[in-house]
Amino acid sequence: MLLRNCVVICVQVVNSQIKNELLKLQAFKLDSLTAAASAVNSEAYFAAKAAAEACTPGSKEAAVAWEAVYDIVESADDKEVNMGSLEEECFLNSSEK
Repeated sequence: MLLRNCVVICVQVVNSQIKNELLKLQAFKLDSLTAAASAVNSEAYFAAKAAAEACTPGSKEAAVAWEAVYDIVESADDKEVNMGSLEEECFLNSSEK
C-alpha cells in the first residue's frame, strides 16, 4: 500500500511538471507570434506598402517596391524557425486533449 501511494505521488508530480513545461512552450509560441505580427505592423512595412501602392501598377518600380513589402512580411514570418520539432508539436497537441 505504501509503495502504491509513493507511485501515485510520483506520477502526480511528473504530471504537474509536464503541465508546467507545456505552459512554458505555449507562452513561447505566443511570444514569437506577437513578435512576427509587430514586425508586419512596423513603420517600415507601412512605408514600403505606401511606396508600392504609389507606383504605376505593372511597372518595374512597382515590382521592386512590392518585393520590399514581401521581404518585410517574409522576415516577420519566421514561424518555421521558431517551430518546434514534429515530436514536440505532437506532444503539445496530444497533451491539450
